[in-house]
Amino acid sequence: MAADLRYRVAPYGGRLKIEKAGSRKVTEGFEIVHPIYDAAHSLAFSPDGKQLASGYQYGSVRLWDVDKTLALEEKSKAEAAQTIRIGEVALVSLAYSPDGKRLAAGSAESRITLLDLINRKVLRSFVGHDGEVTALAFSPDGTRLASASHDRTGKIWDSSSGKELLTLAGHAGPTPFSPCSVRPFRVFHVLGEKANS
Repeated sequence: MAADLRYRVAPYGGRLKIEKAGSRKVTEGFEIVHPIYDAAHSLAFSPDGKQLASGYQYGSVRLWDVDKTLALEEKSKAEAAQTIRIGEVALVSLAYSPDGKRLAAGSAESRITLLDLINRKVLRSFVGHDGEVTALAFSPDGTRLASASHDRTGKIWDSSSGKELLTLAGHAGPTPFSPCSVRPFRVFHVLGEKANS
């Protein structure tokens, strides 16, 4: 769901379906049928809701201009504004920085990659989890990055250096925070002092 609540999106196979939300009912549905023989495993809207990032099974991130894409008469001709290749790895979680200039991507192989969206390049990549990185979220000032994993830990990182600052362990199952259902920024509010010590 976009931050401004205008759109919501869901993947199925190589397609993306964007719904334009009204009050309580979906007023319009759009299907992007781009010739991609790859499945989207993660989605995120930019903070201003104008861009949609999709992370794929085979390691690509595609960035879509939402308004331009939806203005096309034939959605099957939609072209991603940018494509950034990370590697042969499934991208299962995405998060935009608050200024919309960076994107964090979590992989099924426990790696976190930070992307520079202005210059379309990989800034850095780091590993700290022992399992799939299931959720990511930046702190409100963009200096910290929180991650959750199937290894039953949550971690906080310095988003510039990739240095691990804090690990939360001991969960009975995969760590439960989700950037869609629970605002993970609260992690920083509760643990801010520990993360900065």
